[in-house]
Amino acid sequence: PLAVVKCPYAVVGCDSVVRRRELAKHEAEAINMHMSYLQNNLLAVNQQTQQLQSAISLFEQKGNTVQASLNDIYNDKLPILTCNNEITREQLNIAKGTLADHGSRLTTHSKLFDEAHSRAGTTEEKIEALTEQTESLQLELEDSQRNAFEEIQNVRDVTLVEVDRRLRADLDNVTQELAKAKKVTNDDIVAVKQDYDRILSDRKSEHDKLQLELQESNETIQNCRNELKGAEQDWENKLQVVNKQLERSQKREDKLQAQVTKYQADFRVLLGHLDWSIRLNYFHDTCDNVLPNIYVKMTNFSVFKFEKRSWPSPPFYTADKGYKMCLSVYPNGLNNNGHVAVCVLLMSGEYDNHLHWPIRGVLTLQLLNQLQDGDHMLPVKITFDGTDRNMCCQRVLAGNMSTYGNYCERFLNHKMLTEDPERKPSQIFLKNDILYFEILEFVVA
Repeated sequence: PLAVVKCPYAVVGCDSVVRRRELAKHEAEAINMHMSYLQNNLLAVNQQTQQLQSAISLFEQKGNTVQASLNDIYNDKLPILTCNNEITREQLNIAKGTLADHGSRLTTHSKLFDEAHSRAGTTEEKIEALTEQTESLQLELEDSQRNAFEEIQNVRDVTLVEVDRRLRADLDNVTQELAKAKKVTNDDIVAVKQDYDRILSDRKSEHDKLQLELQESNETIQNCRNELKGAEQDWENKLQVVNKQLERSQKREDKLQAQVTKYQADFRVLLGHLDWSIRLNYFHDTCDNVLPNIYVKMTNFSVFKFEKRSWPSPPFYTADKGYKMCLSVYPNGLNNNGHVAVCVLLMSGEYDNHLHWPIRGVLTLQLLNQLQDGDHMLPVKITFDGTDRNMCCQRVLAGNMSTYGNYCERFLNHKMLTEDPERKPSQIFLKNDILYFEILEFVVA
């Protein structure tokens, strides 16, 4: 099985060499190529057959021409002097020489006759002498003509025999070549036809086998389709059941949400009757870290003021998937100018890749009155101008927080944090060492 063998179709042009165990696989894969080789060989044989038939027709025409020429020669219709045979030309040259000799003799006799005629007188003797001489010349001329005709006849007979012999030899050669060509052509056609029939039978068997496999595959596919259709029907039934369950769950959720909303409204009504400081603690503990309305609680104000350090607020977002920021409160201000300063710092947020930079907008915040829900500090607006030269507007790329902030240096006078007759008695911003900030909104410019 590991022996290297040639393809059985090598006789028709396939030059593949494979191992014996892979021969069947090669025949199956290269069936189209083998059929193409067979078709090309069959076309070549047909062309060769046509060429041989043309050669046979040419030889037959040549034989007919030769036969017609022989018939013309036998019927004295072919001029002898047009023969191309070398022997015939020599004999004709001899005959021509003989005729030329007789012609010269006739010329000599004619001269003698003229001399005799000039010498003869008017006498009868001269006339009789001339008459006898003329008769003698006439007889000699007839003999010469008879001899020349006999020589020409001999030359013609010899020429006809030689031409007939050569033509018959050429005809025999043509006939033999024609028979040999017919035999070779017939043998090739029979061999090709046998190979074609064998290959056609093999291809038909392979086609039947492939047809059977295709039918089995179609049956398998149909079975799979039926199973898939059944599975789809089962999933559709299950999906309908799940959808019904989801609808019931959604109805229950809507009902519960309505109840929660009602409870929250009732709770806010109850909360309105409580002290404002208790409400502030509630808002600080329950509010979300996304604007609007974020409440920020700063504890230990006096400690940060004594230690002269800033207090960072918890981070918040300006909107859902917005900018991330935080407050930094300076109890002593930036230059001990008697005011509380507030700084807004940008932070590295998870949505920064989808936001516009540098940031451009206005942040609004206020300090809450802890005595009552009213008389709060006037809102303060901190602006981000969105310019490239303003570093506090740039995206944070290193670290968690920007080192550049947007400041409000005079956010709140220290006098507003102590008892002062000028301050309204209804305003208390610092209570129990706690400040409450409300970040109202951020408007993108």
